[in-house]
Amino acid sequence: MTFVIGSYRPKKKIVYLDTNFVIDLTKARLGLMQDPGRQMRSLYSRLASLVRHNKVVCPYGVFHDAESELSTNLRDEIRGTIGLLSGGIHWRHWQTILDSQVVPALYKYCGKEEEVQPCDWREAFYQDPDEVLDPDRFPTIESAIRAEFPVDEQGLAAIRASKQEYAQNMRTLPVREARRSYDDYLEEETRGFGALYKRPIAQLVLALEQGDPSAIVSACDAAKPTFRLYEWYLSRTGSERKPLALDSHFLAFFASPEIGRIPSVHILATLYAGLRFYYPKRTPRPGDANDVRMVAAYMPYCDILATDKFVRDITSRLALEREYAVAVYSLGPKDLPHLYQHLATL
Repeated sequence: MTFVIGSYRPKKKIVYLDTNFVIDLTKARLGLMQDPGRQMRSLYSRLASLVRHNKVVCPYGVFHDAESELSTNLRDEIRGTIGLLSGGIHWRHWQTILDSQVVPALYKYCGKEEEVQPCDWREAFYQDPDEVLDPDRFPTIESAIRAEFPVDEQGLAAIRASKQEYAQNMRTLPVREARRSYDDYLEEETRGFGALYKRPIAQLVLALEQGDPSAIVSACDAAKPTFRLYEWYLSRTGSERKPLALDSHFLAFFASPEIGRIPSVHILATLYAGLRFYYPKRTPRPGDANDVRMVAAYMPYCDILATDKFVRDITSRLALEREYAVAVYSLGPKDLPHLYQHLATL
């Protein structure tokens, strides 16, 4: 199965630079790292030239904000690097991207095949990636550092919190069991992500029954994506409004096969199933939280994804590169020349 985000892709190539990549580009630019063969400095120069001449854009996202906070001495320089290479283009929050992909699946579930529109790649960005930059007015690093980047404070806080909790939570992920196939795990994980939309509704009902104000507020906040989808569902289907917890047809959508056809859900489920089946002894790292969400949210919209070696290895092993028509490269010395050669063809 090959997943397609919309019938049209931007003319510019979309390149996602993992924060570790941006950090090394920044250090190379500042002369703060050993750079055999000047690979990273050459890579930075090539990327900056491609962005300046409207060939490539490397969007700025909330994960860059979250990760650059950990590099306090270089935070502004790191943001300056990605700010300049972004060409002023910013990713939307990953949950917003996921919600935009759920709607076409809900169309199909409701039997409105003739009305189904593919996900629009523009819904992943705040701005149009094909916006033409004037090469003669291209910003400097200094102006990029001083720029006021829109920050999703709520999303940023959630990412920081999850980064601290993620490694511990991942250790509770069920590990590989005898006589179970990878496909078994993929199906189980897909069902699990569908349940993420249903579970807050059950939690809200329980909180209301118990009259716990703090639990009600928490459950309402967690249920917002489900509420938004329910309003869309009612407006498009003409269905009678019911207490959401009692609308069995709507809630059954989250256990239907359509869930597994949503690109970001498919990627998330594939990665979790792959971790359980192929890497049962690997110790989770705090950085895995951002890596998994980043790949799931951005991969369907990217032409090139520059990330760490483990993400490169697992996406290749699980054939996600082929399914989403994206080239994935790592910071490894064997990958960097191939990435540069790829960019040299653009």
